[in-house]
Amino acid sequence: MRKLTLGIALASIVVAGTAYYNRTALINWAAGEMLESRLNGAIANIERMPFDHLISADVTRQVVNDRHGGLYGARKAFFDKYLCGPVFGDKHDGYDKQKNMSSACFDVLYADNGSDVSYWYGKQDIPVSAAPLVAKFRATMMKKARDYLADPAHLRAFYEVRKQLTVSYIRGLNADERKQTIEWLESAQAAFATFYQPEVQEAYALVVKTEHDWLNYDRKLYEQRAGTTVSLSLDQLDEELQPFKTWEAANAFLRTVSANASISMFAGRRNNEGGREIVQTYAAITADLLASVK
Repeated sequence: MRKLTLGIALASIVVAGTAYYNRTALINWAAGEMLESRLNGAIANIERMPFDHLISADVTRQVVNDRHGGLYGARKAFFDKYLCGPVFGDKHDGYDKQKNMSSACFDVLYADNGSDVSYWYGKQDIPVSAAPLVAKFRATMMKKARDYLADPAHLRAFYEVRKQLTVSYIRGLNADERKQTIEWLESAQAAFATFYQPEVQEAYALVVKTEHDWLNYDRKLYEQRAGTTVSLSLDQLDEELQPFKTWEAANAFLRTVSANASISMFAGRRNNEGGREIVQTYAAITADLLASVK
């Protein structure tokens, strides 16, 4: 009788556990399906809307309010409106103090930059199956922006529509912030204007080459050591860091010949997409904005 009772109890535990597991698996599956549905909806949304309509007044306002974001701030504003909010219900810069964690949107975008997808998705209990859709969203967004803004006429029209909002915001800053903004605009305008000078071209090319060498070297090391544990001496570690240090030195050299190294790198990417004319258009726009706020 006792054995029968124990057997029934054990069977009950197994049945309950199986039911709970199946229920949890079903909930997780449904949550994953809903997430993928939202991601597909977000991708379809930016695919069908013209680029200049995607950068609405609220997106522009967030960009100009981001005091330290620059071009990175522009991407954050776009992500917040079309990915972070609608898909994950958070913001790129959101932070959960109780869990001591960044937002889910930040982590999936960080993983999409080449970091360990399984770690960053697992940290947020997000299925890895969503990663290709996040990558597709980013790729769709970037291609749409590049294609549109590579046309000097589009770029100029895009600026003119948003110029007054930007000028009004900068003029409304307190004295210190306005001074800092004007100084940044001056450095940006100088960097655009001098991008084709031989010393800047040489420095820019060196940064591009050394970054490629470093990332390629790092990728090969990762592939060679995947799934293994490696112990390195200080000398070996220093040797392996050399490609990164060479890239850092190239960046330092660029800063000595450019008024704004990040703008010089930006100008180089735009030159690859639209040639000298598009870089000159950025220089003219920056000069016009600078003159409007001084």
